[in-house]
Order: sequence, then structure tokens, then C-alpha cells
Amino acid sequence: MTGIKVVPVLAVQGGSPVCSAAWPSWPQCGEHTLARVANALTSGRWAVSGPSTGRPSIDAELADRFAAFVGVPHCVPVDHGSSALVASLTALGVGPGDEVVVPGLTWVACASAVLRTGAVPVLADIESATLCLDPAAVEAALTPRTVAVLAVHLYSAMADMDRLRAITQRAGLALIEDAAQA
Repeated sequence: MTGIKVVPVLAVQGGSPVCSAAWPSWPQCGEHTLARVANALTSGRWAVSGPSTGRPSIDAELADRFAAFVGVPHCVPVDHGSSALVASLTALGVGPGDEVVVPGLTWVACASAVLRTGAVPVLADIESATLCLDPAAVEAALTPRTVAVLAVHLYSAMADMDRLRAITQRAGLALIEDAAQA
């Protein structure tokens, strides 16, 4: 076993520490970061709902720059992943009486976001190899009330988007990707 340092006694049990260097300072930032923070604090407008200053708000600038970066026409920044899911579902018109297929193994926010729109989350099984939504289970879970499928990329694994996209296109359903847990 080359390259592996065997520590016979842990430092907390009286052994020698593996590292004695100082903990790195946090957060780490440079002059550019400090200038951007100062710009935000002195801008007089932090959000699109603030009074106009004659220039785009910080969040609108972020949205435009991120949309250009990923090559899409629009981006809507939100405060966290749960809000992103609710915004996505709401933008699609998901509401009472609708069903949305979600993975049976994921963070609670996925099913909760569906519930917050008034729709019903339908849990579908996952693939054992990826722990992501199983396309065969999605097909089995579809009903006439299904309007969307929420695929979650989980634990550094990706859901099978090619198969899920084919299923949702064939059924005329929306497909939402959640990469917050990837």
C-alpha cells in the first residue's frame, strides 16, 4: 500500500497530528470580490422590486450573465433550491388536480415543492446503479393527471435524461431537472 500513511494512534487519542498547519482563512476573496460586494451595498437597489437607479439590479445582472454563460434565453435567480422548484412548477402551470412524478429517494423539497403548488407528488422508484429516477418506473407511474416529471441528479450521478426526455416528449409532459443535490 504505497502512498497511504498509516496512523497507529489518532491525535485525539494522544497520537501525532497528521497536519499541524493553521486552518485556512475563510471566506477567501480578492479585490474583485470586495469591489462587487461594495457595489451591491452602495447600489441603492438590491432586487428587481427596489427603486430604479437607472441601471439593472444586481440580481438582474446575474440572471443575464448566467443565461449567457449556459446558452439559454432567460434565467431567474432564486434564494434556494426549493424556491427554484416551486418557480419551475408554477411557470409550467402545475396546480391542483395535477400529478408530478418525483423520485422516491431524494431530498424532501422535491415532493414538498409539488405539494406547495397544490399538485400531488407521485413517487417513482430509482435505479440501483445511480440512485436516480428509473425511467421504467416513471412510465409505470404515469396517469392521465400527470403533467410533469421531476428528475433529480443525486450523489454525483445523473438521471438517464435521454430516456426520461423520450418518455416525457412521447407523453406530452414537462421534464424538470434538479441538479441541486448532484
